[in-house]
Amino acid sequence: MLSLVYSHTTELNGWKESEAAVAARGADSARRFIHTFIQPNMELLMQDVQQGTLDYTLTKPEDSQVLISVRQ
Repeated sequence: MLSLVYSHTTELNGWKESEAAVAARGADSARRFIHTFIQPNMELLMQDVQQGTLDYTLTKPEDSQVLISVRQ
């Protein structure tokens, strides 16, 4: 998509093609990280809240935030 846009111009609001490509790759990497690591754990957290099974995790002596965040 960037190649198509930059085939008609050299800059877009002060951004050169290489700079826009780096920003797009960074945004894509962040999206993939969230989709891979954060989203599955958040879905499990919502299920635990709805089913009432979160209490079991909260009563463990370990840090419950870490347990919830890295369980999958």
